[in-house]
Amino acid sequence: MLLIWLCTACAAPEAPPDPKWLDADADGWRPGDGDCDDADAEVLPGAAEHCDGRDEDCDGDVDEDPEGADTWYADEDGDGFGNPYLYFPACGEGDGRTLDATDCDDTSAAAFPGGVEQCDGVDNDCDGIRDDDASDIRTWHADDDGDGYGNSNSANTGCEAPPGSVEAGGDCNDADAGIHPDAEDNCDGIDNDCDGAEVCALACDLAAAEVLALAEGPFEALAFGRGLLYAAEPGHSPDMLYALDPLSGAVIESFVSNGDGLTGLGAEEEFLYVPGDQIDTYNLTSHSWNASVENPCRGERGGAAALDGVVWQVCALSPGSDLLFTATDPATGGLLATLPIPEAWGTVPAELDSDGDNLLYVSKTPLCDAVECPTELHIFDTSGAEVCSQTLYTDANVELAGLAAGPGALYLHDSLNARILVFRPPV
Repeated sequence: MLLIWLCTACAAPEAPPDPKWLDADADGWRPGDGDCDDADAEVLPGAAEHCDGRDEDCDGDVDEDPEGADTWYADEDGDGFGNPYLYFPACGEGDGRTLDATDCDDTSAAAFPGGVEQCDGVDNDCDGIRDDDASDIRTWHADDDGDGYGNSNSANTGCEAPPGSVEAGGDCNDADAGIHPDAEDNCDGIDNDCDGAEVCALACDLAAAEVLALAEGPFEALAFGRGLLYAAEPGHSPDMLYALDPLSGAVIESFVSNGDGLTGLGAEEEFLYVPGDQIDTYNLTSHSWNASVENPCRGERGGAAALDGVVWQVCALSPGSDLLFTATDPATGGLLATLPIPEAWGTVPAELDSDGDNLLYVSKTPLCDAVECPTELHIFDTSGAEVCSQTLYTDANVELAGLAAGPGALYLHDSLNARILVFRPPV
């Protein structure tokens, strides 16, 4: 009997249960059945996922497809606007998603509501129309003559050029390929470069010009500049100078010359040049005289002109020598160029002016005993080549003493009758 008790007391103790088969959180799931957190009764296979940082359904992912989360939309192009057809619930912000669902093209960051429409084939502002009212829309002009410039009156806007159209406008005759803003103007009576003025039209087409008597006075030199007609009245000491209204002839301003013996005037936007024994320069802005320089023309002198800061004269460099076109620096008195004058002119008096178009206008009346002594107009470029010539009038009772070429008009002073004649071509 004692032996049996001793054997029973010596039996091995029972092993503790395996934890994976225990349900510590009493949620009905044991770790061995798939519970991934047996300390949390809300975590078990098949549980609803929430935005709480836990893998509540034990599928190895945290917070995927959470209940009660915001709906996010894919933003593949990163423009902040989402694809309304590609959405999913998610917990908070993250790359490639947005709460917006209004992007019309999630493959282009240049397309989103409120975007600036451009000529790029994309509906940038998501209004359903591509390239409408584009910020870089271009204006096109019909180019019927194919010279690369279109008629400005046929303007059309668009991102692409309509057939037969170009972007450059300004063609004043779209039926002639030789007429456009980049063409070279010439003395053919046509505005070849479409600048609104025909170079030499004033010079070459005065046969039917309207001749007006503008102003009376013993003027012996004229120049046009700064929108005014300048006239000189020698014989005083010093000589008198006047600024006249080119339309009415009214005196706007009068002032005295810086010296005596002037034989011409030249005017530009800023300066009035007065050649005599010396060349004087009057500043039209400050109304003051610059320092005088010696005139290289020491012989017979005719008219003068100003062109690009250079004083041009019809003169002889020494007594008895031939008349020349001379170009002088008014700041130094240096002789810059001399050009021959046609021998047929002899030593007849000649008046010279320029209207800023790189042409020199020369008028002359030959010495003659005939009843009719023609007053001629000759036009030269600054190389000395004659561009054109024309007889202005043949009245023996007119004596030339001054010339000025202005926009759309030629001014000649008739010293015999003390008047300024204005030649304006017919419009």
